[in-house]
Amino acid sequence: ADVQDYMRKGLSSKAKKITTLYNEVQKKSKGIKRRRGNDQIIKIWDRKDCLDYIFRVNGESGVQSVWSRLLKRSLLEDFSFIEGRMNEDIHACYYFAAKCKKAVYTSEGFYNYFCNYNGVTMSKFTEKKMDLIYVWDLVKKLTNEWTPEYNAVCEMNCKRARFTLLSQMYIDGYDKKNDTLKNIKRYLKKEVRDSFFELLQWKMPLSRKILLIMVCI
Repeated sequence: ADVQDYMRKGLSSKAKKITTLYNEVQKKSKGIKRRRGNDQIIKIWDRKDCLDYIFRVNGESGVQSVWSRLLKRSLLEDFSFIEGRMNEDIHACYYFAAKCKKAVYTSEGFYNYFCNYNGVTMSKFTEKKMDLIYVWDLVKKLTNEWTPEYNAVCEMNCKRARFTLLSQMYIDGYDKKNDTLKNIKRYLKKEVRDSFFELLQWKMPLSRKILLIMVCI
């Protein structure tokens, strides 16, 4: 496993309060957009807000994880996780965002975990990590069918995925005697260089933009 996790005490009661707020909003044509109290932010999101968040339209990072969501059972009725692939959460998060009508966001954290630095996602780069491109290509196809207005930002996320993989090869290392991995690096570097100026203008943290320059040299 890549992480050992546990739920923070009080999650159940807080989830009930958030669910109550969600139900209140469902009954109103114009719901509460934002509440603030005790340094906690609660927002009522519509479908567009959820999709903006998944596609990191406003520069969000690390948001495509199922563990950070409490889902209505109805969203799972016709859904199946991708089996045998890494980064399957990206596909799942897009599916849930595209299917939901309303969501409640809270800034308060309830999910805790310890990273296992010997896990699969923390290890040296292998061909298996190219699953990230497979999953984003699948999301790209669904986006074209369900939410074509997000085609352009989805394409940017696909380009960012290639940048992520190239960065992993630089930071985590790889078997430099493996011809397949050497070809993958050449492919990724060409793709990222071709998208350099688009990625540089995309909303990302400054540290990521510095890394982008480094991997493209």
